[in-house]
Amino acid sequence: MELGTAKRCITPQKSLRLSGFSFRNKKFDEVSQDIYLRVYFVKHLKRQLVIVYADLLGWGDPLVSRLRTECSQKFGLRAQDLFFVASHNHSGPPSGLVATHAVEEPDPAYCDFLIQEVLIGIESAEKTMEPVDLFRNDGVCPFNIYRRKPEGPGATMRPNYEVPADQRLATISFRKRDGALKGILISYACHANIAGGNTLHPDFPGIAMDLMDRRFPGCVCLFLQGFTGDMRANFVLGNEFYRGSYQDAAVFGERFGKLCANLAEQRSEEIPPFLYSNQMRSKLPLKNSVGREECLRLINQGSLLEKDWAEVIQKKAFAAYETLDAGLIVLGAGIEFFTLNAEVSHFYAEYARTLVPDALCAGYANGLIGYLCTEMQIRHGGYEPKESAVYFGLNGTYPPEIEQKIQGALETLWRNAQKEIERDGFSKE
Repeated sequence: MELGTAKRCITPQKSLRLSGFSFRNKKFDEVSQDIYLRVYFVKHLKRQLVIVYADLLGWGDPLVSRLRTECSQKFGLRAQDLFFVASHNHSGPPSGLVATHAVEEPDPAYCDFLIQEVLIGIESAEKTMEPVDLFRNDGVCPFNIYRRKPEGPGATMRPNYEVPADQRLATISFRKRDGALKGILISYACHANIAGGNTLHPDFPGIAMDLMDRRFPGCVCLFLQGFTGDMRANFVLGNEFYRGSYQDAAVFGERFGKLCANLAEQRSEEIPPFLYSNQMRSKLPLKNSVGREECLRLINQGSLLEKDWAEVIQKKAFAAYETLDAGLIVLGAGIEFFTLNAEVSHFYAEYARTLVPDALCAGYANGLIGYLCTEMQIRHGGYEPKESAVYFGLNGTYPPEIEQKIQGALETLWRNAQKEIERDGFSKE
């Protein structure tokens, strides 16, 4: 297997409004720390894979569509070999999400800049291609907590220690033939929303990766945010979460980075490489959809948020569904990643591990279609399955039956992968 890496600064050259919080309604005050784009270009035998990471809230669907076209024309990459992932950083600039302005105000010039940086990053990564050996290390990171607490007939966003958080931490190390680290993939599930100030920075994932890049010269680290739709950093006062500062994010990031670096340094058994990637798209239905007449009423008579929401629905042609983009990456025996283009409940990661033991998961991949909750969570209600729909510009809310559809997509991806693995003679034993 060969790996090429690149790291590009994507700090905006002018002040923009940060994404992720409706209470932050002006352009950022200053840059507390630069943000980056990170690229892995992987080749093995006749297959190739590109993972593009950014310190962003997510990748907008229009941006992903443009990038797939550009990368196909320039590099001959298939859509199924391209994965655009984000840390879900709430202190980063806009990326063209199809959402209300309460979440993000797109900036076309910045989106154009991102496209150019992605193309430069992929080209640069391909030029640094060299043979690598694969290693996986697993640990535990107790820094996160389940963030949904049943209260009365519903659920509120509060710390809930009774439901176990997904505290699995994994590092995938790519070592050059001389043993030096060329890349480290980090897999963990925790919302990157520690800081609520109006300064630009990468929150804890980017802070941790910068620390690791410095610790291992010549290495480019890459964070795959897990299924963290119901996971949050354990920043708690009493029975409530509290919003920290950049300094809090920096302390958290440094602690997390040291933990990841120490884990990656542990020697483990080399994993024989096998490269495979695939993606599939399917429709997820929405219930309680708004039609043309109600949209016009909201545009003319609704609140600012309702008006904005209705305009987004109108742009989507009143579609009563969202498109699920589910993906699978296999790097070797025991290194399998499932990806989804949403904020995903950690219970889906548990389901993925019933298909593939020790499977890893990455949300916020190739777009962002809101929160994907389980049937139980949808019936409980609360912010994730219900109240968030307006902010993400959904024409309704997801019904309980999406759980079976999402599980079915993950199962189909793995079943198709097994056929190809068996055909090419790869054994899991």
